[in-house]
Amino acid sequence: MLQPVRWSAADTDETIRQVKANNAAGKVVCGWR
Repeated sequence: MLQPVRWSAADTDETIRQVKANNAAGKVVCGWR
């Protein structure tokens, strides 16, 4: 089962932006909370 991606303080702003976009899509497509 896929789960939302987590980020760390070491990640760049761009990486965090991409993770948030991925997680938003996962909420819609997979029903993540």
